[in-house]
Amino acid sequence: QPQGLINVAGIGSVTGTSLAWDDILEFEEDVSGANVLLNDEAFGYLATPAVRKLLKFRERFTGAGPIWDGKMMNGYPALASLNVPTATLIAGDWSQLVIATWGVLELRVNPYAAFKSGIVGVQSILSLDVGLRYPAAFSVAVSIT
Repeated sequence: QPQGLINVAGIGSVTGTSLAWDDILEFEEDVSGANVLLNDEAFGYLATPAVRKLLKFRERFTGAGPIWDGKMMNGYPALASLNVPTATLIAGDWSQLVIATWGVLELRVNPYAAFKSGIVGVQSILSLDVGLRYPAAFSVAVSIT
């Protein structure tokens, strides 16, 4: 069972309460300060849709536009997903996230699963795990308000 990126020991953290522009800059400082920002092209942000909405309304500083601008934040790609825990923002060098698979995708068909109803059962199995090469390549803010 993968433990999830934010549960890995050694990742950085940024205060999420009243998240502001300075805090967004701290994400980059956290990762590069740990000397693990290995791939500047792979650095980016991932948040919930609610956090994205909040940061699209919040200005970087007076008259400078929103923190989350289109699909970018602080010059890096920013995406939203419901797979991120509530009120959470993750930043990091995504090239340091490793997804390893064993074997192949197995598909099994059971035509007798619910024979009387005419339902065919299909099962798929894929063995994989997720890990971080360098946990310090990531930083997270929780309880964002």
